[in-house]
Amino acid sequence: MLSPVIELEALTKAYRSKVAVSDLTVTVHPGRVTGFLGPNGSGKTTTMRCVLGLARPTSGTTRVLGRPYRELAHPMRRVGALIDPRARHPGRTAAAHLLALARSNGLPASRVDDVLELVGLSEVAHDRVRGFSLGMGQRLGIAAALLGDPDVLLLDEPVNGLDPEGIRWVRELLRDLADEGRTVLVSSHLMSEMEDTADHLVVLGRGRLLADVPMADLLGAHSAVRVRSPQAPVLAAALQRAGATIELQIDGSLRVEGLDPDQVGDVAFLAGVRVHELTRVTASLEAAYLTLTGDEVEYRTAAR
Repeated sequence: MLSPVIELEALTKAYRSKVAVSDLTVTVHPGRVTGFLGPNGSGKTTTMRCVLGLARPTSGTTRVLGRPYRELAHPMRRVGALIDPRARHPGRTAAAHLLALARSNGLPASRVDDVLELVGLSEVAHDRVRGFSLGMGQRLGIAAALLGDPDVLLLDEPVNGLDPEGIRWVRELLRDLADEGRTVLVSSHLMSEMEDTADHLVVLGRGRLLADVPMADLLGAHSAVRVRSPQAPVLAAALQRAGATIELQIDGSLRVEGLDPDQVGDVAFLAGVRVHELTRVTASLEAAYLTLTGDEVEYRTAAR
């Protein structure tokens, strides 16, 4: 069996003079949730569309399970995707929508009831989808993605329109799927939610790769040390001599970057300075992301 991964090699996609994705090389591995981050217009959806054969790359290649998506014999059995939750006939019921997908892809009709129950839509299975809320539409889109019980999942903003309970449900679902050894690529603008869900991050900015790192590494790279001392000026000077970057906080504590807590403690000891607090402060994903992109205004505008 081919390894269930997504592979992008030097992927570039341009629309006339606008380059949406530029020279993107990434491998998405199984057994973990990979978060796909970047503001609107950064190329996330375009990348997913190229992987799924919905857009033809200008140059470079995309492979799923070792081959182009178009060459997969039974694509819904191997790859599940949610790109546009509105991609459904408004006059059909939820069950009829999924049944049409099942029949056209050689899937057993029994899967329809299975996925409707899984996503919490069993009670509205025979309601026409034109009356569905945004959150219900997202659940139906996720049901369609899971219909073939696939090895690989690509989900573009799956928690849009969901209430807190729905967001938690998606988080637990993605974690369970990854724990089963599946490959999960999911985009989101909800940084706090992605921080709780993803193991690995791929970050785009204006179509280019900014980071391809484990979550822990990204947060660790932006961590700091908080230290309080009644001799703060003396300690600050000693820490600066040791190569640290110091920022005085409003409460009188020092924010120290460039040294870990043990090193800060050693500097304080050698300087003969008393310490009342010494704490590692890990950056939130949002803070690390904004530092990485250097584009807080663009992020906040896109996240509205």
